[in-house]
Amino acid sequence: MKRKLMLAVCMAVSTCMILAGCGNNAADTETAAEDVIVEESNTQEETDTESMDTDSEESATDGVQVTPPSKLLKEGTLTYAINANFPPYEYLDDEQNITGFDVEYVQAMADLMGLDVEIVDMQWDNLITSLQAGRVDIVNSAVYINPEREKVVDFVPYMYIGEIILVNGNSDYDFTDTDGLSGLKVGVITGSIEETYCNTFNEEFAEKGMDPIDIHSLPSLNDSLVSLASGQLDATLTSSATAAYMEMEQPGTYKTVASFALDDVLGICVQKGDTEMADALTECAKILYDNGTYTELMSKYGISDTMSYWK
Repeated sequence: MKRKLMLAVCMAVSTCMILAGCGNNAADTETAAEDVIVEESNTQEETDTESMDTDSEESATDGVQVTPPSKLLKEGTLTYAINANFPPYEYLDDEQNITGFDVEYVQAMADLMGLDVEIVDMQWDNLITSLQAGRVDIVNSAVYINPEREKVVDFVPYMYIGEIILVNGNSDYDFTDTDGLSGLKVGVITGSIEETYCNTFNEEFAEKGMDPIDIHSLPSLNDSLVSLASGQLDATLTSSATAAYMEMEQPGTYKTVASFALDDVLGICVQKGDTEMADALTECAKILYDNGTYTELMSKYGISDTMSYWK
C-alpha cells in the first residue's frame, strides 16, 4: 500500500509540473500532492467502514439461533398482549415498569430469534379476542390451558401450576378443600379459569344441597386482593405462585387455606393454526430450558421447581 501511495504521489507531482510548468509556485505543487494523499486516505477509511458494517451485520445474523416467524404484525418485532396484574408472572414494579417471569421469558425467546418486543397491556378479558383479531402476535400472560380456549387458540405450554384459596390473614377460616367455599363471597377475575372453577363448584354444591358461592367477578386480581384485604370478600382464588408471592410481599395480609387443580398448565397463546409461530416458540423454549435460563427465571421469581413443565 505504501509503495502504491508513493507512486500515486509521484505521478500527481509530475502531472502538476507538466500542466503548470517548472516555473510555477512550489506551494501549488505541494498542495496537489497533499490532496492526493487525503483522497487516498478517505477512500481507505470508506473501505474500512464498509467492512465494519458488513462484520456487524454478520455478527447480528450469527446471534439468531431460531428462525423467526415470517408473518409478524411489525417486521422485526414480536408484539404480545399481557395483563400486567398477575405477580410473579407479569406485574408493574415500583417504577411502573412491566416485569415478571413471563416478560423476561418471552424477551429471552425474542433474543434467540433476533426480534425486538412490544408489550400491549390490556384488560384480561380482551387478551384472546385481540389475538384472534390480529392486533397482536401472541398472548403472553400466564394463560391456563383448557378445552374451551383450545377451540379458539393454540398453545405453547411452559409451566405447571396449581390453584390456591387465599383468605384474609385475620380470618378464622381453616377449611382444607373447595367445599369450604360454600356460602362465601369469592373474588375472581372476569373470564378467568378461577371464574370457571367457581361456576363448576356451584353446580356441584347444588347437587349436594349446599349454599352456592357468591361469585364476585372483577376486572383484575388486584381488585380482588384489595377487596379481600379490606374484608369485602371472604376469599379469592389465584395461582400457587401468586399466592406465595403475595404472602411474601405482604406478610400477615393473606393466608392460604387450601389448594386444588395442581396439574393445570400455563401456555403462550398463538393464533389457531399458526404452526410457524408455535414451532418457533417451542424451539426457543427447549433452548432456554437446556441452557438454564428457564430454571434461573423460576428461581428469580420465587416459583417452585416442582412447577417446571420439564420436571
